[in-house]
Amino acid sequence: MLRLFFVFLLMALAVPALAQPLMKNFAEVAVRGEVAPEASANSYALIIANSAYHDEAISDLAVTANDARAMEKLFLGMGYPAGNVALLENLDRDRLEEEVLLFAGRLRPDATVVVYYSGHGLTFEGDPQNYLVPVDMDPNVGTTAVALRQQIFKRRALPLESAVLDILKSVDPAGIVVFYDACRNAPFAVDPNARKSVGGGDSFVPARVDGTAIFYSAKRGQESIAKLAGDGDEVNLSLYTRVLVSELSANPAIRLRDLHPVLNGRVAALAREGTNGSRSQDPSMEQELDYSRAPRREFCLASVLRGGEAVCTGPEAQPTAQVTAPAAMPDVEAAFWAEMRARHTAFHYRQYLQSYPEGPHAAEARQLISLLEAEAANADMLRDWQAAQQMDEPEGYRHFISRYPDTAQARLAEQFITLREAEMARVADAGAWDAAQRIGTVEAYREYLAAFPEGSFRAAARDRIEALTPRFRVCYVDDVRPPDAWLSLRTAPTRGQTIANMPSGTAMEMLGPVQGDWHQVRTAYGTGWVSWKVARWIRC
Repeated sequence: MLRLFFVFLLMALAVPALAQPLMKNFAEVAVRGEVAPEASANSYALIIANSAYHDEAISDLAVTANDARAMEKLFLGMGYPAGNVALLENLDRDRLEEEVLLFAGRLRPDATVVVYYSGHGLTFEGDPQNYLVPVDMDPNVGTTAVALRQQIFKRRALPLESAVLDILKSVDPAGIVVFYDACRNAPFAVDPNARKSVGGGDSFVPARVDGTAIFYSAKRGQESIAKLAGDGDEVNLSLYTRVLVSELSANPAIRLRDLHPVLNGRVAALAREGTNGSRSQDPSMEQELDYSRAPRREFCLASVLRGGEAVCTGPEAQPTAQVTAPAAMPDVEAAFWAEMRARHTAFHYRQYLQSYPEGPHAAEARQLISLLEAEAANADMLRDWQAAQQMDEPEGYRHFISRYPDTAQARLAEQFITLREAEMARVADAGAWDAAQRIGTVEAYREYLAAFPEGSFRAAARDRIEALTPRFRVCYVDDVRPPDAWLSLRTAPTRGQTIANMPSGTAMEMLGPVQGDWHQVRTAYGTGWVSWKVARWIRC
């Protein structure tokens, strides 16, 4: 019988009990069900409890120490030798990592190991690792850059998979079982995506590790419940732990596939009843155990002896029959299926398959998962389409197309992109033309044509440039001196009437006709004649 069981309960909140009488505190924990202690001689338990955090920004956890001691009593009562049970409480990161290595070094081949963690945890979006928060973790980071903050927190936390699971797997255990229950409160702000604790929120990534079965106290996005309505001061265990120790105390050799349906059903029911329906808690499981390495192809945390052979028991504490593959007690399987069917979510159907992958309702569960996922995907698509339409920008439509390229909405999005970009181009074209007109120079019109060579106003811009571009040599009034200090523009040479007295700097197009020292010019004041009697009066 496979017996390395890695039991992680990242516990910071409370959890209820099973159909067995619900224990209230660790003092009540006592194994009452049948168990063969001699069959647990090669069983080990590693209990990690982090409750007293050094930095005040990380909340302490009131029930953590009690949960850890309750699990310690449970393992000892199930026959685990006292020398094989280690309790690591409030250790800093380096010491905790060292103790995990030392613990792994004491394991014998095919040992049974139960690892229980109670404390804060973290996950990060897209990262398959789950991180334990050691008591000496510094939550203060001198940067607001989200990506950098994540990297710093990952270095300060302890990765569950690489720093614990992989270390224990290096001694080739028969298998690992993880009971994974973390405080769902963000112990400190990492960033909007990563401030959830282990198991919480959309950033949560279930750890699927070969050779393990990982039990979670709640599905992602839920919080583990600390206390039920009506719980008195004598209750000092978390809800999930109360259920777990109560069930295992009564039936310590229960097969794992039967344990999960019992935990799921009991915790979910107590959560609804104990909070007047205001909160939900649905334990989940990820099953990656290698049943070929288990005698009788079944797993349990302890065992009973039948005919001199260590065996697991069913949900009613009856030894299971000799089988070549895990089988379910019909009443438990049927009840679990009825509960999952009533919930009717892909998550709940997957939980059924985790316990009963070859069960009588497995095919239906898979079909329903496909149906629900298709419905959810369509709902997500329609929601994203509505968001893209509300934004009504090419960027939003392109993002939608990248996510849903083969939908009818994607084809509409392409049309909307064309229309919106054309509209935006028209607006930009008109704005640039208005700006060029306000400036009114040749250079301004040329800049318009450079930006919009096919613009709606390209012909008008060329006309303006042509009109403003001189056709003749341009000279300037220059160095006119008192008493007049100007150059007169006249209607005719010699005796023509004065059109304007032009100061120094006035531009004049030299039109060509000349009468004596009089030249015909075009200026901003009009077209007329000027005298070039004194050379310094005009500069070309």
